[in-house]
Amino acid sequence: QAAAGNFDQYRHGGELATALSSTLRAKDNHFGVLYSAAATKGAAPPARSISRQLNMQRQNFGFKRVEILPGNIGYLALDQFANPGFDDPASAAKVAADNALNFMANSSAVIIDLRQNGGGSPEMVGYLVSAFTAADAPIYNQFRQRQGSFSEAPSQFFAKPRLDVPLYLLISGRSASAAEGFSYTLQAAKRATVVGEASAGGANPGGSFPAGAHFLVFVSTGSPVNPITGSNWEGTGVVPDVVVPSSQALTRAQQLALSQLLSAQPTHPLQQVWRWASELLDMKEQPNIAATADYAGQYQDLTIALANNRLALHRGKRPPQYLQALRPDLFAIEGLADVRIRFDRDDKRQIKAAEFFTVDGFEQRFARNVDQPVVSEIK
Repeated sequence: QAAAGNFDQYRHGGELATALSSTLRAKDNHFGVLYSAAATKGAAPPARSISRQLNMQRQNFGFKRVEILPGNIGYLALDQFANPGFDDPASAAKVAADNALNFMANSSAVIIDLRQNGGGSPEMVGYLVSAFTAADAPIYNQFRQRQGSFSEAPSQFFAKPRLDVPLYLLISGRSASAAEGFSYTLQAAKRATVVGEASAGGANPGGSFPAGAHFLVFVSTGSPVNPITGSNWEGTGVVPDVVVPSSQALTRAQQLALSQLLSAQPTHPLQQVWRWASELLDMKEQPNIAATADYAGQYQDLTIALANNRLALHRGKRPPQYLQALRPDLFAIEGLADVRIRFDRDDKRQIKAAEFFTVDGFEQRFARNVDQPVVSEIK
């Protein structure tokens, strides 16, 4: 193509790198060319301004966020797979992985979000897979190279794998390389449900090679083979089990997890917790019941009124808490999955009290003060 003059129009190195990347990726989705204007006089591009290790540290080795969502669902946003450094007993990347997994150890289900994950280390892929599968399970991808091969199976397995916890993986068109390997391995092993959009389709790992003073070229040097499928995801990407727009994948995975928990464990003590969390998710997909002046009033030391065009409660010097309507006379408090408010009416359909219920069975009742003027809006 160069001999034919197809790249002559590009006068900037960055534009040439982009054109070369687009041409090469038709052959392999890992191919890519990087350009640096601040090149040295030697044959190799300049060193990174921030070391790779420091870059990984400032990004917490890819473990961007970990929390417990309503319904006791563990959630991990994982943006890259850092090398776990098994040779170092104090490896910061492995410590970060263990901390994230241990944080979710008591969750009823787990969601791992790979929608922004562009890849990384197969060793970390194997280690995180081992947190949800039996040690030495014959499920790991084998990577063929020109000289020999290597397995995705980790040299160390996670100490306390959770073999039965419902597991959901979120992917998008930005999920690539190692993120796809993680999803593909667990999906093929029927250990996880993949939710979202088809991934990027880059299966073959490799490394960067210098090409003159200004350019680096990423070249694939190996190709994975999954022992279950006998294939990989190059070109096609990982196809989700549940296809939804990636922006909706988290909500959909939460709904699936809660539905699975509710149906699989009907006598579990957390049934009410899961049901209330499921109600909140379903409510977000429905038009909110209009807030009416009917609910506004003074309820002992509580004030319920409009705030910012939304129904809210106000108590003392605390900031307003906004109410989310579940159905007539029943509300949740925004940000509090474990509390419900029910408005009790008399025979004439007049509200006489606001009753607070917690998911663990406690109640509190606030009688309406009918003799006090109604506060229509909280400023």
